[in-house]
Amino acid sequence: MEHVRLIGVAELARQLNISTRSVWRLRDGGKLPPPMRVGRSVRWRLSDIEQWIEAGLPDVRRTGWAPGSAGRREVRYE
Repeated sequence: MEHVRLIGVAELARQLNISTRSVWRLRDGGKLPPPMRVGRSVRWRLSDIEQWIEAGLPDVRRTGWAPGSAGRREVRYE
């Protein structure tokens, strides 16, 4: 039997360099691969996420969003 690695919202957010809130927005907008429920938790198959990233983030790129760009401001220290 094949071992399937599942990741939660915090790990997915770290991989995409976005906030967990942004992950939920992408999920709610149908822009992420479909998650699965494990009890009360929402998890994604790591292999699905890796394939989605390798495919160029389908559905997301059409909206002009890029990982790490949403809601981020450049901070300058002088």
